[in-house]
Order: sequence, then C-alpha cells, then structure tokens
Amino acid sequence: MKINQHTKIAKLIQHNVQSIDAIASIAKPFQNLKNPILRKLLATRVSIMEASKIGHCQLSRFKEVLEPLGFIWEDAEADVKEESPLPEPDWLAGHTIQDMDVRPMIKAGNDPLKDIITAYKNLAEGEILCIINDFNPFPLISRLEKMGAKSYIKKVEDELFYCYFLKAQQLNEPEIQKSAENPAFISDVDFIERLEKLDPEKLFSIDVRELPMPQPMETILAHTANLKPDEVLFVQHKKVPLYFLEDLASYKLQVYISEFKANDVKLLVSRLK
Repeated sequence: MKINQHTKIAKLIQHNVQSIDAIASIAKPFQNLKNPILRKLLATRVSIMEASKIGHCQLSRFKEVLEPLGFIWEDAEADVKEESPLPEPDWLAGHTIQDMDVRPMIKAGNDPLKDIITAYKNLAEGEILCIINDFNPFPLISRLEKMGAKSYIKKVEDELFYCYFLKAQQLNEPEIQKSAENPAFISDVDFIERLEKLDPEKLFSIDVRELPMPQPMETILAHTANLKPDEVLFVQHKKVPLYFLEDLASYKLQVYISEFKANDVKLLVSRLK
C-alpha cells in the first residue's frame, strides 16, 4: 500500500492491523489507538500529518515504523490540496469570546481537558470559548458538541488552530425522565444480582483502575458515546468518578454504583429511556 502524509490512520489499520502497535510505539498519545472505541473516534478523522502534530513528532517516525510492515512511503505531490476551509458561521460575530491558550499546559505535560470543560460550563449562554492550540483537537470537538456546543475550527497557520465553541441557548425541550436516585448507590449483593441478570451479548466491560488521570473519565466517556439503549457498560474503577457523575443529565445516562472495598468501585452504565 502506498501512503503519504495525507493518508488517514484508519486506512493504515484497515490494510494492516499491526500498524496499531507500530504507531502506538511512536508517542504516548497514540496509545489510545489500542482502545477500540477511541480508535474509532480518532482514526477515521486523523491523517498521518495531523497525527504527527498531536504526538509532536516528525513524519519520518511514521515512515520508520510503517515501512517494515510493507507500506510504501511516497511524499504527496505538490498539487495535493487540503480541503477548503469552511466559512465562518454567523454566530461567531457579535458574541463575547473568552480565549484559552492550552499550549503551555500541553507542553508541560498536563492534560487541559478538565480545565476546558470547566471553562465551557462557566460560560453564559451565547458566549464563546476559543481554545488556542497547535493542532486540531478532534476528541474535544466531539466532547463539547455532546454538551450542546456549536463548534468552528479556524486554521490560522500550520501549527496554530483557533477552536471556537458557542454555548448555545438551551431549547425548551422536555426533560428526560430519570429516577431521583441517579446515580443509584447500591450494595455489592444487589450489584452482583443486577450484573448476573444482564444479557452477556449486550454487556461491555472496561477496567480503568490502572489508568493515570484523566484517562479513566476519558475512557468511560469514549465507551458510553456509542452505547445503544439496550446495552450496558460494566466499569471497574479505583474510586467514585465524581466528575463523570456530576454530568449524568447531559450524558443522558443511568448509573448504578457500588463500593465493594477500598480501591474497588464498580459501575453499571446504561442509557436513560
């Protein structure tokens, strides 16, 4: 397979599944490719060039790890053009914009997701949060859009992106009916009984106990993003995920949770009906 900097990561994986481990070895952010849900979210939207910016690595590193798998690297011809940028939306004008430059945080090795989510929640309706970054933050776009944000990404230059998120006015939609106990804290015996009654073919399990922060929450959100109404996610965690539980209404999820012992918390997550 002939590839270049514009080849999508998904195409590489489709051609040779060994490319997952090969790319994951390049930089820590690419370890997410080993997670099927995160891989589905990232790989279909990210090219090799975009991935190099996310991982802060040279394109040559992709060539080094992919050529031994049989890929043939050919630099893109000069006439290969990027997709035309979308026109600026009308809502970008006439609204208060709050800038947030996350480049220093990322350079220092910190994950800015929690601070971004907090900043977005603190916006008044009609205000805009502008995230300044050196790459297009694809997962963040999906995350905030699920919270009701309207988004627009402006590429200022090769390594400078302005990512605008409008906190749109909330529509008067009927509130989803949910139990007063959500999350519902139950005993370990009740939890096991519920777990045993579930259809194994509709049950998905993840263990986030050994993941560093904030990967546990990110992993849970990635798995719940594609959760169908008749499916249930079984989560093993070291502690009660407070930030995740605070936003159950916006995620439209029902959670049953039990603390079996120290550093052993279990959750059953399903969609609200």
